[in-house]
Amino acid sequence: MPFFVTGLINHAVRHLTELRVTGSMSAAEGVELALASLGAAQALIGQAVDEVALVGRADGVSWAQVSRWADIPEDELARRVRDCHRIVTL
Repeated sequence: MPFFVTGLINHAVRHLTELRVTGSMSAAEGVELALASLGAAQALIGQAVDEVALVGRADGVSWAQVSRWADIPEDELARRVRDCHRIVTL
């Protein structure tokens, strides 16, 4: 597995572990901080999923298998992975 995928996952975990919503924050501040951290983590994890799926596809794993393992509809996953590949190879 590419080393940078591990980096993406580690970065996502850091976003989650550094999330500290305190009782002294207003609801708006807490929600903003939580959503920003969760959104960043989700984006990084999504990129990691796309990269891992791309590696799997390059090694001959079928879209159906990758889709089932990722629990993402096959068409959606294929589109995401193709978009990721297109961006990476620009």
